[in-house]
Amino acid sequence: MKKFLFIVFIVLFLISCSLFEIFNPIKDGEISVYQKSGKNPIDFDFDLKGMVERTGSLESYVDIILEPWVDLDGNPMPTIMLNISSPDSYSFIMDLGMISLDDALKLSDGDLLPDSFVMDFSAKKDHVYYVISTPEKKEYFMLVDSIFLDGTGSSYDCEVFFKYVPRK
Repeated sequence: MKKFLFIVFIVLFLISCSLFEIFNPIKDGEISVYQKSGKNPIDFDFDLKGMVERTGSLESYVDIILEPWVDLDGNPMPTIMLNISSPDSYSFIMDLGMISLDDALKLSDGDLLPDSFVMDFSAKKDHVYYVISTPEKKEYFMLVDSIFLDGTGSSYDCEVFFKYVPRK
């Protein structure tokens, strides 16, 4: 009987862990650019599509992309950029600085009214970005987890990994 109860307990534990992943609002994402190796970029759509490999032209439903900019000294400066390939895909982005996703979710509407929105930001580790996707009429917070660079100057590969959660 104890063996049976132990097995039932293990099965229930595993089921509850898998359900926690399903109901967890925080998801993982990635955007990438491969200028050095020549692989296809990875763009991102916050809605149902998630990571999208760009094999041709930029898709209008994609929300954010990564661009391989460099600073004035020629150092890699990967930049999170909004997709403005068509008027239907226009979005807004704002850097909230180094806060947690939990703190971002507690911000009021008044805290999220910036003087201006911009089209791009240099990707910074541990920064939270507030993104408004106008095609989907949804708002998201994304926290940059890590940035991987391979190469220097104007020819480099970059991957930006992040966590994101819808606002409200």
